[in-house]
Amino acid sequence: MREQPAALVEQVLKKYGPGLSSSVAEILMKSTGVSNDYARKLIQRSGRGVLALEGIRFPRNEQFLYLQGQHKTDQFWHSLLKAFEKTGSVYGLAINSLQARDNIIPTSHFGIVSGSPDRLKGHIAHEVVLKRLIQIGLLDTSDSESFGSCVTFAPDTPFDSGELRSLKARVVAEQILLEALRDWARKLGFGSYDRVELRSYSKQPRFGQFDWDLAAPTYVHPFVRFGDRQPKPGFFVADVLLGKELSVADAAYFVNKAKIMRRQRNTRPFMAVLVANYFSREAFKIGKEQGLIFSTPDTLFGNGIAAALKQLIQTLTNAAAAAVKNPKIIEDLFSKLGKLEGAAMNLRGPLFEMILAYLLRNEGSIDVGYQVRHPETGEPAEVDVLVKGSGAVRACECKGYGTSRVDLDEVKEWLEKKVPKIRKYFLSQDYFRNQEMSFEFWITGQFTRKAIDYLEAQKRRLTKYRLAWKDGKEVREYVRLAKESYAAKLLDEQYFRHPLSRLDADPAVTEQTGLQLVTA
Repeated sequence: MREQPAALVEQVLKKYGPGLSSSVAEILMKSTGVSNDYARKLIQRSGRGVLALEGIRFPRNEQFLYLQGQHKTDQFWHSLLKAFEKTGSVYGLAINSLQARDNIIPTSHFGIVSGSPDRLKGHIAHEVVLKRLIQIGLLDTSDSESFGSCVTFAPDTPFDSGELRSLKARVVAEQILLEALRDWARKLGFGSYDRVELRSYSKQPRFGQFDWDLAAPTYVHPFVRFGDRQPKPGFFVADVLLGKELSVADAAYFVNKAKIMRRQRNTRPFMAVLVANYFSREAFKIGKEQGLIFSTPDTLFGNGIAAALKQLIQTLTNAAAAAVKNPKIIEDLFSKLGKLEGAAMNLRGPLFEMILAYLLRNEGSIDVGYQVRHPETGEPAEVDVLVKGSGAVRACECKGYGTSRVDLDEVKEWLEKKVPKIRKYFLSQDYFRNQEMSFEFWITGQFTRKAIDYLEAQKRRLTKYRLAWKDGKEVREYVRLAKESYAAKLLDEQYFRHPLSRLDADPAVTEQTGLQLVTA
């Protein structure tokens, strides 16, 4: 036995698969009767055939052991995730959060959901957590047009890499919830009115050493403190996660953030809220034990909001099918969610894409949010509404901005940078290559004069594909001629005549186009 430590350890790993050194030692103790100390010595002397994962540190100097042939196999990755869970590793917190969000998040949000601080002595920074998980091949990043860099599982792992449609749907719903939560905090005085910050794709709200979905200083007692004759505010912080029932593992990242904050001597008093559709009984219990508020949209904003947000995610994830099969869902969502602060503004963009999909449903097969990549550079682009007709393909850009204007820069960005990527992709695909191609820009507002002049000049010059555009007045006329009374009603109520739609409109341009004068 003493002369064959390598063989013994290799036999364990071969039979049971990769695992923690403590687990291997436990199996050796049970199978051979050796002591714990001797089992660990056997592992230390196991030689070159037994490998330890580099780059990932486990608590109590644990090692993750495996054989050469097991590296990066499905068994390897599943065993590693179990090791993360067993040891309570910060890497496991990040992985759980990613899985709770359908395996894809904007890279800029990783600091929020990882459960790790930015920089804090004795803790691994969230940037390091992400870097090491990428280095070992478990996670990867990919570019998207809508969100920039996104974190997903690497392609060679057994885990799904997530879909941008799902991410886009969840982000829209969560943004609606966050803006409603900001309004709620302002009205109740939980947050200093002009300092309630929400997450974005650049800078995240910060309290202490952590990023949050929402953060605001609060002067509400008992959070406020007084020193040097000046009040020192406490903080109100919140994260949101929609789309599923949260388990203990799903909420663990949030609990970890709060725990670490409370251990810091100089941390100001704070109230932390996690909002989700549902919580498991065990998760809710842990939140209560930790002095955290685990709440649902219904509790905060009234019955039916959680179901409506869930319905919104499901609808936007399958937007084309929903628009064609059940167009009434668009009006239903506006009705259910319109009472929330900021909901209408966030809904207009994605739901205008659905309205256009509904209008073009008889022109061919419809897809909403169609993802493409330049075949040579790999640069991403998204076709808002794709119509595959008989001998023709139409790639439509949609801007549901109410009655606001689209300027020259935005049009040039689309035609000179986005369209070439989409066209190159089409030319690389057998299905699209021989189709007549049309690139179209549909908006509910107005194009500036410079934008129109540019489009007209480009249309005269182009010969390899068709260029077209419609402003709000032309969209409304198209709907009238098509006798689509339902679409006309939606456009009038939510885009052309909605009070918020007119706030950023140019009165002179609006009067000229007649957007407020049309009738159903």
